[in-house]
Amino acid sequence: MNNQEGNKANLLMFTKDNCPYCEKAKLLLNSKQIPYVWVNLNENPQDITDMIKSLGIKTVPAIFEYKGGYDELAASFNIKEGGSDV
Repeated sequence: MNNQEGNKANLLMFTKDNCPYCEKAKLLLNSKQIPYVWVNLNENPQDITDMIKSLGIKTVPAIFEYKGGYDELAASFNIKEGGSDV
């Protein structure tokens, strides 16, 4: 896993070697000074690659935005702490 410039990142990007779109995505994020973390699927265990495939993702880069944990998820649905709308 690699962190662009060591900044706090909310984006996670899965990449592969020799992927021109992966490089373009990194350049775009860098030009906008948006911090991100990337994981090269060529350098990681098969279970990570299998997880990506299980999500139906067939191409890279695959970019995800971190929203937080349960509290942030609940807040996005206007659920107050300790409440349940499920």
